[in-house]
Amino acid sequence: MSFVWKPGTPLDEAALDRLKQHFPKPSEPPPEAWFMGNKQNYYTWVVDTDPTEVDYRTAETYLQDTGGGIKYFPDLEFAQQRWRYSFHYLLPYLVQHYDKYYLLEDLVTYFMLLYPEGIPDTYTEFRQDILDTLGSAIMRPHFWHNGDLSPFIREHDRTSWDAYSTVFFSPIVSSAMYFCLKYLKPDEIKTWCESIFEINGTHWHYHLLS
Repeated sequence: MSFVWKPGTPLDEAALDRLKQHFPKPSEPPPEAWFMGNKQNYYTWVVDTDPTEVDYRTAETYLQDTGGGIKYFPDLEFAQQRWRYSFHYLLPYLVQHYDKYYLLEDLVTYFMLLYPEGIPDTYTEFRQDILDTLGSAIMRPHFWHNGDLSPFIREHDRTSWDAYSTVFFSPIVSSAMYFCLKYLKPDEIKTWCESIFEINGTHWHYHLLS
């Protein structure tokens, strides 16, 4: 099956719906990963709050904290199970709303921590649903304007000039591309590469060459 990037393509609604159906709201909140003292707090908002109303900072803090737990505390089975499930539950909601908040890079990083060896067959369409949502999110209409990267990305990405006047590659673009290079099959990479070089935007070409 071919996989392509086409600017202005919305997320696949059927894929989002399947993700939501397979991972309903958890009954117990996930614990924090890093804490001082004898008391471990819990992210109760995961079970108490509508995920579409979670603000950027709250989601960012959660992903970065528990993502560190996924990586550094592999033997905490109880916590690992809750972190993993809660991510799957939150993913379709956060990936829909990250155009307002800077979450794509954090979501991609978290997913790679969970699945360093490839996308599993959690359910029949899981791999394709991930590619059609998280793997295609950079193509959302909000990120494009007149066939090129939108001012939103150009003004709000984390690129900057360091002391030696060397520009850093945009994390939004680079993380999305690395995600595809990691998880696509060889035949899918071929059609994907062809599609990204068919995009004619000046700012897009700049990021490809950076």
